[in-house]
Amino acid sequence: MLEPISSLVIVGGGTAGWMTAAFFAKRFADTPLKITLVESPDTGTIGVGEATVPAMKLFLNDLGINEREFIQATKATFKLGIDFDGWHKPGAAFFHPFAPFGVSIAKVPFHHYWVYERRSGKAGPLDDYSLAAQLARQHKFALAKDDASELACFNYAYHFDAGLFAQYLQGFATIRGVTHVPATISHCQQCPSSGAITALVLADGSLLEGDFFIDCSGFRGLLRRPYAQVTSTGTNGCPVIAPSPCPANIKTSCHPIPAPLLPLRGGNGAFPCNTGTATAMSTPAITCAMKMRSLNLSKTCKAGRWRRHV
Repeated sequence: MLEPISSLVIVGGGTAGWMTAAFFAKRFADTPLKITLVESPDTGTIGVGEATVPAMKLFLNDLGINEREFIQATKATFKLGIDFDGWHKPGAAFFHPFAPFGVSIAKVPFHHYWVYERRSGKAGPLDDYSLAAQLARQHKFALAKDDASELACFNYAYHFDAGLFAQYLQGFATIRGVTHVPATISHCQQCPSSGAITALVLADGSLLEGDFFIDCSGFRGLLRRPYAQVTSTGTNGCPVIAPSPCPANIKTSCHPIPAPLLPLRGGNGAFPCNTGTATAMSTPAITCAMKMRSLNLSKTCKAGRWRRHV
């Protein structure tokens, strides 16, 4: 019988590490689970703009974070969609709003009508029929009312300072019991028989033991290095899924992962550990530039327009 996990160790800070710490601290607030985050004090924080998608709003809601407080702490602006330059040919663009285009008519999706009318030259560009797109074109934003009609409904996300976001979540997580260990990891201590990670050896020689390890160290892949012989082929430094060792005394449907191992996109990866396989979290970032606009929460305010070059 497997014993419950009593200690969770997160490797790496930043947005990925502190999002992970905040999530587990909130989810397991009333349990004896011990959560520790270790990050090197020598790794500087890069204060760059972080682009998100509407899932970030759901994440913050799940944590119970007040949106106004979050925006003020991270200097965030609202994001209504993504503008793709060179969408299907040079000079062409497509704006992807976090909202539908038009509404269904007689239970038929709007785009069917738009294509029909567009072919006859009677319909304008597709984003003419999206409130979110039109707001973004005019650099405006207003929260949709709860009783708004289907035409006036739209979703949104944020753009914020990644460094400030990490600091904000660090405060959120540590207040809820997460232990922050500023230290450099020397190497991993592994079980001789299974190869599973049992502890982290820090630069001062001390051990940081855990039952479950989550790698949020990005491309450095600090927990991936012990498995370099398994994951080094053709990954270009990207984290990959690696098999988790199966205890010999436990019957399970665990099967070896067929070669070759394929890298995961976005900085996520699963790595063998003492009692299970941990999947690293990363922020849903989108490489983009933003025209910064002033923010006034007391009334209709301007929002940045997003652009991604593809």
